[in-house]
Amino acid sequence: MVVVGGLIVRGGQIAVSKSLHRYVVRLPHERHQGITKTKEYLGTLVWIPGLDKMVPAHIQHCQLCQIVTLSQEQKPLLMAHLLREPWKDVAIAFWGQICAGEYLLVTVCKQFRLAEFVSSTSATAVIPKLNKTFASLDIPLRKQCSLFPQAGFQ
Repeated sequence: MVVVGGLIVRGGQIAVSKSLHRYVVRLPHERHQGITKTKEYLGTLVWIPGLDKMVPAHIQHCQLCQIVTLSQEQKPLLMAHLLREPWKDVAIAFWGQICAGEYLLVTVCKQFRLAEFVSSTSATAVIPKLNKTFASLDIPLRKQCSLFPQAGFQ
C-alpha cells in the first residue's frame, strides 16, 4: 500500500475506509447493472476487504432488482390433456390493452384454456385466430362472448 495525495492506494485501487464501505457499494449500484457488473466496476476503482460478499448482499435487498431479475427457478411443464369429445361450452373474452397496444384473446372451457395476442379486437384480427383454434381443437357445441354479443357468438 502506498499513500498518494492523501489517498491510500493498493495495486492501482483506492483503499476505502470502513465507514464508507456501504456508501461506496451503494453508489455504483444505482445503475442497477447486477452483481457481476457492479463487482467488476468497483474492482477497477476501489479496494474493500470482502467486496465480493458485500455487493451480492446489497443487491439481493434491492427491490427494483428483485422485480426485474428473471427467476432461475423453472416451473414443471404442464402436459396438455387430449380432448376425448368436442368442447361443450366455450367462453371468449379480451384482456388488455397490453404493451405495444395488443390484446389478449382468451378462450376458455372446462377442458382447455388458450390465450393468444391479437393486434385489435376487430373481426379481421380475431376471426383468423379463432378459426385456427377451432380447426386444431374442434368446433365447440356452444360459444359465448359476453363482451361482444353483436359478434354472433351466442
